[in-house]
Amino acid sequence: MKKCCILLVIVIFASDGCVSKMINDDILKSTQKILYQFGDASVPFKFHRSYSITITMDTLKIVVDSYGEILHEKSFPFTLDDFNKIKLAIKKSKIGNVDHGEDDGCTGGTTESLTLYGRNEELFSGTVYHCGGNDYGDLSGDINLLADEIKNFVPGMNDMLQVGSF
Repeated sequence: MKKCCILLVIVIFASDGCVSKMINDDILKSTQKILYQFGDASVPFKFHRSYSITITMDTLKIVVDSYGEILHEKSFPFTLDDFNKIKLAIKKSKIGNVDHGEDDGCTGGTTESLTLYGRNEELFSGTVYHCGGNDYGDLSGDINLLADEIKNFVPGMNDMLQVGSF
């Protein structure tokens, strides 16, 4: 009997790192601010474009930079309906946390992160580093789908990311 209990405990702990802890409905209901960030690869200044998109129930703000130098910073009105569409996209994308592990010295990749905030607290945070065909970090789900949904709400997004757009 003791061997069965020990085995069960080992299986539970072993599977904990492999199973994504998805964002649940309670977190989404409490979310009042969404922050999506993209960190570009290590490329020359002229070509580097990292950005952050901050969304609240009434405003969307984008900041595009190249190694910390702000190239574009714009805010747009946002509606509660659109804010709820982003929250639905988070749910559809099955965003959560899972341990992808540490990178093994890979360099030159891109980074994406998602943070959800309630009234006075961080409700969820995850980051994924894409490098050498592998993912590292703790963000799981279809981050590409979610990123595309978010970027679709940013007027002139593609223009802001073009070389020579500053």
